[in-house]
Amino acid sequence: NLSGERYREGGERSSHFPWVTLGDISLGKPQYGSGASKVNYDGTTRYIRITDLTDRGELKKTDPVSPSTIEEDCFLKFGDLLIARSGSVGRTYLHQETSGSFQYAGYLIRFRIDPEKALPAFVFQITQSPHWDEWIISQSKTGTISNINAQQYSSFLRSFRQKKMCR
Repeated sequence: NLSGERYREGGERSSHFPWVTLGDISLGKPQYGSGASKVNYDGTTRYIRITDLTDRGELKKTDPVSPSTIEEDCFLKFGDLLIARSGSVGRTYLHQETSGSFQYAGYLIRFRIDPEKALPAFVFQITQSPHWDEWIISQSKTGTISNINAQQYSSFLRSFRQKKMCR
């Protein structure tokens, strides 16, 4: 349903799915990434930084690096959503790699989407939409570098399809 009333402030919403926040569909609290510095790629653990992500949410394949310190609590799992919190605020990446170790850096925030509440790929697609872009602009704290924190991202409101209804 691409009807206009879904995107207008204060307009009537015609959806069979509930409107929830990003925080409502996440497993636990969002987590900030590692503060490790980058080192030459060790062939084992890839360190994902904002600069490794394209505007379209793809992971660049060139010039991989590794973290100087391995922090397993900052390793990504399939379906994790990363969101940039500084500089390129709003830039997102959905982790869909099935092999290898990937640790994410401190200027990224990880949201672990509950697959019983929403499909991670669908949530990622919403973060590639004009609705997301408008929300990012409305939330960004401007200064020398734009910032949006984890609590602000958690409040992003949208209708997310439930897994059971998508089959």
